[in-house]
Amino acid sequence: DMYMFNGFISYTATAERGAGMLWTTQIDAPVEAGPFAVMNDITGIRNILVQDTAHQLYMISGNGDVVWKRPLPSAILGEVHEVDFYGNDKTQFLFNTGESIFLIDVRGDAVEGFPITLTTRISNPVALAMSGKSDYRMFVACENKNVYGYYKDGKPIAGWNPLKSSGGINLPLF
Repeated sequence: DMYMFNGFISYTATAERGAGMLWTTQIDAPVEAGPFAVMNDITGIRNILVQDTAHQLYMISGNGDVVWKRPLPSAILGEVHEVDFYGNDKTQFLFNTGESIFLIDVRGDAVEGFPITLTTRISNPVALAMSGKSDYRMFVACENKNVYGYYKDGKPIAGWNPLKSSGGINLPLF
């Protein structure tokens, strides 16, 4: 299946409806990250995640309503991954900031064991590897030149942590 998203979200001090707009949404500050089109497994409808410069993460419904918002410590690095960590046809969202790896559900609540907060700053977007339907591994590089790997439950991968790199990594691992 392929989903295409073509949209425009902007910040203005006052809400205005222009010609050709399907909907507008008022958020608290200008957009910093996103938009990310994601599936809401409760409604079966694609929604939008967007983060503002005050580091608030919003889920916006297909008709422009803010479903929820939650604070984050800093900007999202890279993309938001849609995952089914438990293989139960429920969607979660995996992403990271410079401090932590987050896994949240469609209600905006943290999944047990998350966020994973690292002692050194993360320098790149979280990379996701999968073996089987819900056998996930997560990898991030940090400013201390180490690459850390985690099982889907947030525990460090045995025998891996940390893997020393020869230089700084700030691009996606794969």
